[in-house]
Amino acid sequence: MKLRSLLLLTAAVVIPAVSALSMSAEAHGVGQRLQGDRKARVAQATLVAQNATPTDKKYGDRGNLTPEQRQAREAKRDAKMKAELGLSDAQLSQMKAVRAKYEPQHEALRAEAKALKDGGATREQIKAALGTKRQALHDQMKAEMKGILTPEQLAKMEAKMQEMKDNHGGRGGRRGGR
Repeated sequence: MKLRSLLLLTAAVVIPAVSALSMSAEAHGVGQRLQGDRKARVAQATLVAQNATPTDKKYGDRGNLTPEQRQAREAKRDAKMKAELGLSDAQLSQMKAVRAKYEPQHEALRAEAKALKDGGATREQIKAALGTKRQALHDQMKAEMKGILTPEQLAKMEAKMQEMKDNHGGRGGRRGGR
């Protein structure tokens, strides 16, 4: 919500400023060109403000995704994983089944984290309270997924995970430090 308000405020400031420039320019005979520029800027600022959502942050807001958004993200991840690791359709189905098996537990952790956040807990406090539970759940799921892969696919996956860890400051590829 903050981003949308900021964009609307910016549009409110930019539009009068562009209008003032346009009037000044008309006095100097260049009004037609600036009038077209002004309309384009106003249209662009309006479009940006209208399309802004609370999830428009640098890295997105993964914790507040709708089920549809989460499903779209998973489909994209599945396609990428299938291509990079050379998964068969059967392996991909098994991977999806493992994720589905653990989804209720992940959902419970998300709800618990939201309750803590709504209660005024900081990110560090939430991490301290739920970090070990999250990690244990992640490790269980990862172990099951590793059992689905061939040795070659497992080697590719571990290499990719190490590369992500190296590129993202030891966070295992997770952006935003979550």
